[in-house]
Amino acid sequence: MENAVSGWALANAQGSLLCLKNDFNLDVGYRSNTFESGVWKVSAVTIAADALIQFDGKGEKNPIWVFNLDAALVVGAGTQFEIINAGAGASVLWNLGGSLSLGDGTSFVGTTFVTGAIAGATSEVSCKNGHWHRFNDIYQLPLHRFMGRLN
Repeated sequence: MENAVSGWALANAQGSLLCLKNDFNLDVGYRSNTFESGVWKVSAVTIAADALIQFDGKGEKNPIWVFNLDAALVVGAGTQFEIINAGAGASVLWNLGGSLSLGDGTSFVGTTFVTGAIAGATSEVSCKNGHWHRFNDIYQLPLHRFMGRLN
């Protein structure tokens, strides 16, 4: 029963995020980029290795970034994510209709709702101020080297 309730709650959260009005359209690929707060939408995203992804709060105390992807988020090795120019209440939400794949040495930011598999590299993957939520699947992260919480 608990898994059924968790699955329902995850589906509810994902559905609510999808109902938000899109402010921006994402490209399908990035090397490095700075995102302003708002709701971003695209089918899938691939981020190149050694990229720097910044979320610029532009001085706001509680900026929120929502990324609604119909499919997967693939992050190359050595990619760094960071929130800049924002108060302690800043939040990054990733709503993925597919899988999440994090390359070796990636430093990820945000809370992620994932419909597909979650896979991490064979080396350290860290998650600052975030959580992964997934049901009916197996996490494939090397948990003994994982920093952050895996729900």
